[in-house]
Amino acid sequence: MVDWTKAVESLEQSQPQPVYVLVGTEPLLMRWFVERLCQKAAAPGEVARPLRFSYENGGCEDAVLACQTIGLFGAGDVVVLEHCTALLQGTKVKWDTQPLEAYLEHPLPGRVFVLTAVGEQLDERKRLGKLAKRHTVVDCTTPKERMALQLLGDLARERGVVAQPAALRELWRRAQALSPCEAELEKLAAYANGQPVEVRHVRELVAERPEDNVFHWLDAVVRGDVRRAFATLADVRLAGYDALALLALMARQLRLLWMVRWYGERGETQANIAKRLGVHPYAVKTAAEQAPLWTLRRLEDLLLVVADAEFEVKSGRRDADQVLDWLVMACLAGSRPHSWAT
Repeated sequence: MVDWTKAVESLEQSQPQPVYVLVGTEPLLMRWFVERLCQKAAAPGEVARPLRFSYENGGCEDAVLACQTIGLFGAGDVVVLEHCTALLQGTKVKWDTQPLEAYLEHPLPGRVFVLTAVGEQLDERKRLGKLAKRHTVVDCTTPKERMALQLLGDLARERGVVAQPAALRELWRRAQALSPCEAELEKLAAYANGQPVEVRHVRELVAERPEDNVFHWLDAVVRGDVRRAFATLADVRLAGYDALALLALMARQLRLLWMVRWYGERGETQANIAKRLGVHPYAVKTAAEQAPLWTLRRLEDLLLVVADAEFEVKSGRRDADQVLDWLVMACLAGSRPHSWAT
């Protein structure tokens, strides 16, 4: 699988390949790649027009026929078969893929055929996946922060949005994916009313992720900020998470803090910790900022508190919302109660 940035660089330096397979979780990167492909495929002074088909809505036969029909469109045009879920792992094949498999075995020169599949991973066990791997498979997953901020700046310019670099960083921190940022930038531009988009605009308009609010909750608790701790807990509840989901999030973040602190004391870098734990580097970065405020022993005690609380709720002995409020107070008090007895 080829990294998106490298695939774009290769496209700029050479002629388009007969087949491209775009797989990943970022539809925006797929759209940008197709646009660049059309620019490259166009004859001098002309604009290549992508012919779009949807596998989900009609299968692959029309798209394959478009590639095979010489007189239907001019040389250099691009055929795009979108939402080709048959390429992905864990998906049921909705339409017959034999025509597509036959074309991937022997693609016609002078045509550019693009398959897009929004999902985590190409299914290399299927014959279709094996045939797709013979061609250029472009990785359209969410890029790392540095590249993401660069692309986010490109997206803002494309949309005619003037945004401060700090505002784009804050937007990325909250969104953690490029595709949702497209709609958010339009809302921010309207909200800023002709002025450059600032950090305060992002904070006022773009919602925090519940996971981020859990980080903020822990930060408020460890600093003894009772008002902010309860306010953040209320925000997380309003985001639609039920009490058990919040307990799970709390436990996960406490475990992350413990592991970041433990590995950090042993000289591990944040990048290595993120790779070892399989979590996003931003999560490790934030946890590393908070971890020095906790001792390993206190984190272990709080994990036991959350485990006990989850058991009490699941066994029907305690009301979930009351337990969450109790946990805030227990953590702020800095000590673990000896029992749940009233």
